[in-house]
Amino acid sequence: MLKNYIAFQRLRYSNSVNISFTEKTSNNSFKIPSMILLSLLENSFKHGLQGDKRQEF
Repeated sequence: MLKNYIAFQRLRYSNSVNISFTEKTSNNSFKIPSMILLSLLENSFKHGLQGDKRQEF
């Protein structure tokens, strides 16, 4: 789910934003529900890119 959201944002912003995602786990038995992380990811795009948008105007 998270990878799909990042792929969507890559399409949305095309080459205007550099997006990198690294996934590393040392304990494969530990699981985090993706819906918890999705809200953090959405906020990082919304608020993280907000400053860049203001500079374009």
